[in-house]
Amino acid sequence: MLNKRLNAVKELIEPCDVLMDVGSDHGFLPLNLLLNEVIKKAVIGDLNNGPLDQAKKNFRDYSTLNSVFVVSDGISAYLDKLDAVVIAGMGFETIQSILIQDINRFKDIPQIIIQSNTKVDKLREFLNKNNFMIQDELLVKDRKYYYPVLKVKYNQDCLALNQKELLFGPILIKKNSDLFKDYLLFNRSIEEKILKAQNKESSLRIQLIDDLLNTK
Repeated sequence: MLNKRLNAVKELIEPCDVLMDVGSDHGFLPLNLLLNEVIKKAVIGDLNNGPLDQAKKNFRDYSTLNSVFVVSDGISAYLDKLDAVVIAGMGFETIQSILIQDINRFKDIPQIIIQSNTKVDKLREFLNKNNFMIQDELLVKDRKYYYPVLKVKYNQDCLALNQKELLFGPILIKKNSDLFKDYLLFNRSIEEKILKAQNKESSLRIQLIDDLLNTK
């Protein structure tokens, strides 16, 4: 039921009572979590009625599951306690907006799992500046795209990330998997095309990638 990207999101979720999936689209992730008893209650949120209606249809055969559907562009439409929030499958600017509008409430949520389709380095920078510590990261390749998935939690004593960590993830760097090395090579090839168009030979990004590739 879940694609590789959503499976990676699922892998980072610890069992809990109430999870809200922001921008849930078809509701496949919360449905899977409920059926596998990872969570006890799901709050399925989406800004548009169309995807929300589709999610309701997908839940139709599971009327005993504890689920709530809300029209929302964040978590503000659900006022009760949340143990986990998933924000996945959208761009950095949208994710940043969702976090900013309820940032004090997000500080009290134990599990926040985020997967951005764009500007993951900017996402890490925003999280770091606002003291949301990256607890874990997974990298998955779904078709031809690479998706870093972050699990974060507010920590007032969160340490500042360096440039390498902002670009490629502190936990991903530590894990240094074969897939991560492929991800670095993929990013290097993109950077090389940009440099060629600008008639440049190298960049800080290339140097950082090469440093990581040479790390055993």
